[in-house]
Order: sequence, then structure tokens, then C-alpha cells
Amino acid sequence: MADQSSADSHVQSLQPPGTTIPTVSMGALETKFDQLLELMKTQTMAIREQTPAIKAMAIREQTPAIKAMEQELKDHGEKLETLRKDAVKSQS
Repeated sequence: MADQSSADSHVQSLQPPGTTIPTVSMGALETKFDQLLELMKTQTMAIREQTPAIKAMAIREQTPAIKAMEQELKDHGEKLETLRKDAVKSQS
């Protein structure tokens, strides 16, 4: 026993002095855990329902920007073709 008390003297408590650790029954923890699981299920269902609408909204928001990029690429392509034709003419 003398060895045990000397070993215990090196162990520090993680609990601040003057405080008590609250006790919670397993039944209360199970109830809280069950509530948490139900909330997670509800959140998952809500996300599944909202995902198509969010994707559709993102596509609608991106469409004008994509069309502008396509037009810019077309314009640049036409300009490059003009430059190519001018270069070919000057070589002839």
C-alpha cells in the first residue's frame, strides 16, 4: 500500500479544485443521443430535398456568365481568323 500512495502523489487531477463533476444518468444520455440522431435524420432529409433547388439556382445564376464567356470566345475566334487570313494574304 505504501507503493500505491507514492504512485498516487504523482497523479494530477484534471478537475479544477473546488468543483464537482456533474453526474448524468444513462437514461438521460440515451434520450439526448436519440434526440441528436433524430435531428441528424431531419437535417439529412432537408438537405436532400433542398439540393435539387440549390443546383437549379446555381445553374440559373451561372448561365448568363457562361453565355458571356461563349460570346467572348466566339469574338476572339473571329479576330484570330481575321489575323490568320491577313497573315496568309501577306505571304502570297
